[in-house]
Amino acid sequence: MVKKMFRSLILGIVVFAVSLLAGYLSYMLTYRYQAQKVLEQLPPNDAVSAAAVSVAGPLDTRQHYLARMENGKIVIYAVTDDTESFLYTLDIRAGELPPGDLAELRQGIVLTNRQELASFEEDFNS
Repeated sequence: MVKKMFRSLILGIVVFAVSLLAGYLSYMLTYRYQAQKVLEQLPPNDAVSAAAVSVAGPLDTRQHYLARMENGKIVIYAVTDDTESFLYTLDIRAGELPPGDLAELRQGIVLTNRQELASFEEDFNS
């Protein structure tokens, strides 16, 4: 009797683990598929840099920062006198972000000072 109960318990745990794994895998596949579809619908990166600066308008400061999605990762640039200098890449993949954030990053997000840059990094790293 104890043996039969033990088998039933083990079988229940295995069935639960398999169903949990199947649910997680289907969720991840669906999420990645949706993220890929969003990326395909966004414009290419070539026209994005000019659009980001023109949307922000002229800046009062000589230097500002630009966060942009490139090759599925967030890249940070320092912009001085319309010259972009690569600073670093954040270790965040496009599939991990909501579609609204992806659209903004594809167009480029202008950050006017280091405080905004630090706040931006904190928002995306948390």
